[in-house]
Amino acid sequence: MQNFEKISVIVPVYNVKNFLEKFLNSLLSQSYKNLDIILVDDGSTDGSGEICEQYRKKDERLRVIHQVNQGVGAARNRGLLAAEGTSIAFADPDDELCPEMFEKLINIKMQNQCDIVCCTYLREVSGIYYKGQPESKFLLGPDAMAEMIKEDWYTTAVRNKLFDRNVIIEKTFPEDRKIGEDEYFLRSILCENKIRVMFCCEHLYVWKAREGSALSSERSAVSDKELDELKTKAETVRFFKEIRHRAGYMAAASKLAEKAFVMTIKAYELCDFQWANYGSGLFLKYCIFWFMKIRRPGKAIIYFGKICKFKIWSRRNAAK
Repeated sequence: MQNFEKISVIVPVYNVKNFLEKFLNSLLSQSYKNLDIILVDDGSTDGSGEICEQYRKKDERLRVIHQVNQGVGAARNRGLLAAEGTSIAFADPDDELCPEMFEKLINIKMQNQCDIVCCTYLREVSGIYYKGQPESKFLLGPDAMAEMIKEDWYTTAVRNKLFDRNVIIEKTFPEDRKIGEDEYFLRSILCENKIRVMFCCEHLYVWKAREGSALSSERSAVSDKELDELKTKAETVRFFKEIRHRAGYMAAASKLAEKAFVMTIKAYELCDFQWANYGSGLFLKYCIFWFMKIRRPGKAIIYFGKICKFKIWSRRNAAK
């Protein structure tokens, strides 16, 4: 495979000093060499920005942009403005890339003449690796979005995907959300039926679930991140409902009910009746779709009864 098509890789960097060098080594050792690597230092205070500069001096493929802290969405948007490649990818600086990731993704993109290539990933938790076995397939627009929601190992994150420049260069990530910006971004692209997506079942990305990350940390109160995630998933449910996409609607409603259940339990344990009432309302509206997915009637009855109890409790407290 000739390395004639340039791939821009956009990496938002914020206080990941302990993980950054290992990530950058995995990125620079890619078998595909024609890379335009854009590191956006989002106001790091732990020395991550200095590490970026050290690596920039070692490899001319790296560019470093420094900005005041504005969040992941703003950092990726800044990277998109600077991207020069005909294909664009995103990666998180506390993860790792398999050595042949971009070579394989660009091969698939060119052979199938598609707009997006999506691989699956390895999930590392405390040194133990987990992987799924999804099927490879070719889908269009909303069908592809539904597949990413339904199949956790393809995910609605952008980190395991390669995009043709033409389908995303005029798109932006929302900058007012602490989480869920990836799903919003993908939905804005895949709302068009003409967008061609190839799903590859190879595990080419290593997602490191760690304590303190946006998706794995435990918080002492219902946070803005959790509310942003519910907001994004509710928007996705409405999107599929509006275009009358049954499979997508069912998959998105199932995810929303699952997240609402988790938030309601947490709010109840914290005696936060406002958010318990909100979460339980979402859960009761969409829980049937989650129950259809888990296919365990006994557990479904227990969950339903527990949330009904929380709903009554939160309403009584709200009325006081």
